[in-house]
Amino acid sequence: MTTREATVAFLFTADLQEVLMLHRAKEPYAGKYNGVGGHVEEGEDPMSAAVREIREETGITAVHDFRQSMTVSYPSGWTLHVFHGWIAEKPFFSFYTPDGDFVWRSTKDMLDMHDPDIAGDGNVAYFIYDALRYWGCLY
Repeated sequence: MTTREATVAFLFTADLQEVLMLHRAKEPYAGKYNGVGGHVEEGEDPMSAAVREIREETGITAVHDFRQSMTVSYPSGWTLHVFHGWIAEKPFFSFYTPDGDFVWRSTKDMLDMHDPDIAGDGNVAYFIYDALRYWGCLY
């Protein structure tokens, strides 16, 4: 089976109170909240792919303490590289892309692993929790 790679990044405000989420308009996870991400292109490393996706999808170019927090391999053959970082100034935007609306959500609200409106069957909530744990900010 060929491994396919993707990235997902969670960008927080400097006070870690909000996280930028994509309210997906199409599959996978249509109607659910997910981070910023996409496919790793051939010859591209996961970090470069994550930075490219953030820039292409949001226009954000300055992310602080940006790091890969984990890599998850799924039985389907997909490998997901998870990243997180924070931005010094929260851009004032909510905007629509073909993939869905980008909106700032309360970080605390995104920690519910049983919320049916959050993508990933609890994984996204765990990825956000892991980022907060890294920065020593637990609710």
